[in-house]
Amino acid sequence: MLQMEKGIVKYHLDQLKDKGFATCTGGNYVSGQVYWALTPAGRKYAVQQKLV
Repeated sequence: MLQMEKGIVKYHLDQLKDKGFATCTGGNYVSGQVYWALTPAGRKYAVQQKLV
């Protein structure tokens, strides 16, 4: 679990989505969880920037 406030996480996910680096892949209505994944462009950026 990330130790960040929900609003901050949403902001960063919006930024990643706007840049084409992440996409929402689904959710669980029972638990309220939302699932995100890096796009190919996001994975490329992460590797080029040595983030992974």
